[in-house]
Order: sequence, then structure tokens, then C-alpha cells
Amino acid sequence: MSMPVSKSAVVHCSVVATLLLAGCGGSGGGLAPTADKFYSVAGVVRPLSSGLALQRVGVRSLGLNLRFPPKRSKPETLYVSRSEGELYDGFKLPKTKPFCETTFVPEAAVNSIATTSDGDVWLPVYGSTTGIIAYAPGCGAQTALLSVPGNADPVGVVFGSNQTAYGLALLLYSQSSYTYGGAVEVYPKGASSPQFEYTDPRLTSYGFGVDAIGINKGKVYVSCCGGNPFLIVFSASKRSQTHGKKIQLQGVVGAGGSISFDKAGNMIMPDVFNSELAILAPPYTGTPTTYRLQGTAWQCGLNPKETELACANQGELTGDIYSYPSMTYEYSVQLSGYSSYQPFGVAFVPSH
Repeated sequence: MSMPVSKSAVVHCSVVATLLLAGCGGSGGGLAPTADKFYSVAGVVRPLSSGLALQRVGVRSLGLNLRFPPKRSKPETLYVSRSEGELYDGFKLPKTKPFCETTFVPEAAVNSIATTSDGDVWLPVYGSTTGIIAYAPGCGAQTALLSVPGNADPVGVVFGSNQTAYGLALLLYSQSSYTYGGAVEVYPKGASSPQFEYTDPRLTSYGFGVDAIGINKGKVYVSCCGGNPFLIVFSASKRSQTHGKKIQLQGVVGAGGSISFDKAGNMIMPDVFNSELAILAPPYTGTPTTYRLQGTAWQCGLNPKETELACANQGELTGDIYSYPSMTYEYSVQLSGYSSYQPFGVAFVPSH
């Protein structure tokens, strides 16, 4: 059962002081920082300030289950998209209420979300208008539309060097036999229609389609297809391709709707059937390190500093924030509007 959004609570100062050997004072409670601890994720050692983490453990031992959003030098922008309806909400973390929200858009199914360094929000949308649609920062007006092949359902989009966009398209080959395929549509800067296409016969599947797209160090990764997922890897080149390299995923039951990477090259993807996050070290052929999430997540994304990871929680209708790389749950942001429209995507600015 997923955990609900955390509520603020009040703890008597003497209790906290006894547990944490710290006084109370101000909004931060006077909690003194402790020495850094180091955590290893997929062979990469990273520092993580243990002050708040140790404080949470101490308070949680009383059964109070508090959550403390971390202090920030300045707010970070996070967007959370819905499967349909109101397309997305914008948040200024650590505030948990949206600072902006889009109006209701009928007949629009949104599969994921991405952002660019200029703050634009990009949505792969299937509906009355189908394509990869860009909106100005802060839930602004539409600024661009990338077209997709006529029978395609856009699934995801990532951005490479020189602002080249790589859109993942789900193709319905046969409705009667439920046969699907997938292709990567390539849009160099300034192009509104695909100029190149990456395909592979192994991206054709009965009953399942392509799941997600990611990019790292000149390689484009596509996950496919439902249970027993695998990767097809293409070179991020300005030429069409008809065959990629296959990597069979180990220990991942159902790849989710996102593939992201940290600076060390570790691959991060939600395992939707297990409500877990899988982190795989290069070359992504081994068993992943897994972490239990607060609920079923279709898309997860890192903040630019790689200190936090956000995941869309479909069951609780929240965006859940975790410290990275320890994957300690911190708090959740609450979506506005209709509760029947599940959150599918999350993206910090810029996507990472």
C-alpha cells in the first residue's frame, strides 16, 4: 500500500533534543549538521549529508514518521504531468503546492514529460493534436510542435547535443493482431518534422510496445517491450538507422516510462511491476541495485545537482521526492484538479 502525502507535525522540543542532542530554535529546529557519510550506488561512491537523514531515523523510531523537506539555496522547478486532463502542474520545491497548472485539455493523452535548459516544457501528446508539444515556462503558451508519423503515438522525448530532439514513437502495425512497433524520430535544431529515423525489427512486439527513451554519451537507448524488457541502443547520429545493439535487462520485470543517467553513467529506470527503482551500472548487463518506491512510478528524473530524484506516484496522485543516491524518501508534492487523472511524468528543469 502506498504511503500518503506527508503531513506536517509538531514534536515537543525536549523529545527532539533528547534524541538528536540538539536544541530547538527557528524554523529549522536548531538541528546541528553532522559529518558527511558516503553511499555507494553501482560502484560509484558519493557523499550525502547525513544530518537530516539521521534526524529522520531518530524521529521515525518513535513512530512519528515525519518528513523534512531539505533546505535549499534557491527553489528548484519541478513539473509533474498527468495521463490526461490538466496536462501538468509546476512546483517550486520545497513547496508542495503547485505554482502553476494548465487548464483542462480534452482528448489529450500525455505519456511523459521533458524540459530544456530554457525552461520550456515538452509533452508527447496523443489526441486531437498529436505530436511532441512545447510550452513556455510556468505553464505558458504553446511554443512548438514536432510532428510524428501519421499512425504514431509519441511516447517520450530526450534532447542531445546541439539541441537535437529524439522522439520515441509507438507504431500500431496491426490493430487486429495487436502488433506494435517503435521508432526514434530525430529532429535537428529548428526542424518541426523528423529528418532521420532509427528502427530495429526487435522493437516489434505482440501486445506490447516501446516503453521509454534515454540518451547518454552519444548513445540513444530504447526500452522494450513489457515483461522481460530489453534495450536497443543506437548511435546518436544524423543519419537513419535500421539496426541497433541489444542489451537484455537483468532483474527488471517491467521497464517504466523513463531512462535517465547520472554523471557517472549509471542508468536509472522505474520497474513498474515491482514499484521499485532499478539502478544499473555500465554496461547495463548486470543485476541492478533496486530501491522500494512509495508507489507505482512510470517516470522518474534527477535534479541537475543529482542530489534528488522525483518519481510520479500513480497510486497516490503525487510526485515523490527522494534523496539521491541513497533513495531515502523525503516528501511529496500534491497535484491539483481531478484525482482520476494519474501522474505519468516528472521532470526537473532541465531534464536530467
